[in-house]
Amino acid sequence: MRQLATQRSERRFLIPLFKTASLLASLSLASLAAHAATGIGTSTNSTAFPKTSSPIAPIPLPPPPTQSELSAAGWRLVWDDEFEKTGWPDPSKWGYEAGMLRNSEPQYYMHSMENVRVSNMGLELVIRKEHVPRDRTGHSAEYTSASIDTSDKASWLYGRFEIQAVIPPGRFVWPAFWMVGTDRMQGVLWPKCGEVDIAEYFGRFTNPGVFSSVHFFNPSKHPPLHVAEIQGNTRGLCVTSVLHTYSLEWYPDRLDFYVDGWKYNSIDMSRIDDDGWGAFRKPMFLRLSLAMDKFGMPADPAFLPAQLLIRHVRIYQKQGAGLD
Repeated sequence: MRQLATQRSERRFLIPLFKTASLLASLSLASLAAHAATGIGTSTNSTAFPKTSSPIAPIPLPPPPTQSELSAAGWRLVWDDEFEKTGWPDPSKWGYEAGMLRNSEPQYYMHSMENVRVSNMGLELVIRKEHVPRDRTGHSAEYTSASIDTSDKASWLYGRFEIQAVIPPGRFVWPAFWMVGTDRMQGVLWPKCGEVDIAEYFGRFTNPGVFSSVHFFNPSKHPPLHVAEIQGNTRGLCVTSVLHTYSLEWYPDRLDFYVDGWKYNSIDMSRIDDDGWGAFRKPMFLRLSLAMDKFGMPADPAFLPAQLLIRHVRIYQKQGAGLD
């Protein structure tokens, strides 16, 4: 078995910050639980907040399983990036998106070390206030950011996908850790290629926590895209400026979503497997992005530059979880 990577000693200075932030998160959760007990709802942007299942988070959150615990449970580390070498992300593992690509987002994705770099703290994706002149498609932008993925490097069918990260505050930020079917690279359009959002954060909502969801093709839904969505979230859980581990365990019969050691969402494969295409029974690649939410604009300059910090990405697989 491959020896599992360890954290670097240079990062130890971050621990007091994370402990302090975790204490604040616990206090926030305690307040949420008190409101729930008295029947008082959490304050939200009621005009747009999605209606999703919202279990109350345990206080404090259980810790994520250690690498030794995962190994004992049969999980084998098959791919990882601990972001230990400063400079560019490992080119054998990551490629870059470029331009203004989707959702009418106002940022321009750049392959620039001002927007994506590995520092002694980990991988940093950064939103900057920066003018980008019109490109060949006629687009111009006032903000830049970064999105990296494994689309032409690596893909997986089933497994445990784990990202340890600190999400930045800001009403406009939209960080996401997500997966897309590799057949998208062969011209299969969204949503038929399938999408799994391991965790994404919408800064425009009040205390939104993180969302996990799947997007898929369903011919019974309205044209032209026939897109269907199933979503869950950790509404009220403090995630900004706090170190958390976000995980997906993808099995042949279900997808389970975790924050640290708390499973807050589970989607049965039978709910997403009836379109005749089977998007979630095919390999998918991983994408890490820091977008700007057009509904959260204008950006508050007090939060710029906004930095998403990712400490590690680890992917595990095991026999009996689709690999028989």
